[in-house]
Parts: sequence; structure tokens; C-alpha cells
Amino acid sequence: MLLLVEILGYGTLLIVDGFNAETEALTNGVAIEACLREVAGLLESTQSDLLSLETGSGNSATLRLSESHVSLHTFSDTSSLSLRVFSRHDLRPGEMTDVLEKHFAVRRVESYLSNHSRTMPSDTEARQRALLGDRNYCALRLAPVF
Repeated sequence: MLLLVEILGYGTLLIVDGFNAETEALTNGVAIEACLREVAGLLESTQSDLLSLETGSGNSATLRLSESHVSLHTFSDTSSLSLRVFSRHDLRPGEMTDVLEKHFAVRRVESYLSNHSRTMPSDTEARQRALLGDRNYCALRLAPVF
């Protein structure tokens, strides 16, 4: 199913990185899905299919909406996470940060906001590749320097 966001292909990208999170929660698939659905509920009332992947160092999941998508990557080995929200709607970063603090007890966050023109593909295989690529990028970006 082709969603409106794929046709229009532009919007705002919010990235919220969380550090010193509760390690056990970062590997809890139920907490990850609940977090994604709560963030998605701040954007739109209708939600689409969830795609989640488990890796040795954490989980990644994405939820597609009609005009948005929300992805979350968790890294238990560094107690960090990255929430990525793409939407054509107004974004409220403070509310999304509150959701991360509620589900993962993050102690420090950094955020980045930009215009963006790449959406999450509707095809499951392409979406899985995009999610893994995004996860690899986040892992490199969040890795401790020292």
C-alpha cells in the first residue's frame, strides 16, 4: 500500500538520542513497541504495521503512519538509543523526549531537527534494509569516542 507520505516525500526529521538509559529496557521488545506507539500517537491517530529487528547489541523497530514514520534503535552495550521521527505534521520534541524518559529512564538527551525528503519504504524488504542501514549509522554516531 502506497502511503501519502511516500508520494509527497518531504517533511521534518527529528532525531533524539538518549544516553545512560536503563539497559534492561533497551532489550525489552514490549517497551520498544509501546514507546513507538506512544510517540506515533502524538502525531496521528491511525497507525500501520510495525517492523522490528533484534540484534546482539539491541533492537530496532519502525512504525509507519499515513504521513509519518517513527523508528527507534536501542544499544544495550552503550546504554543509548536513537529515536527518529519523520513527519509532515508539527513535531513537539519535548513530548517525545518525555516518552523516552518514561520508557527507558534516559538521563541525557541530544536532539537534531531538519527538513528531510527520504521516507521509510512501504515494501517490507526495502524497509528492513533501510532500518538496518539506519541502525548501522546510529551505532557509529553514538559509539563512544574514547
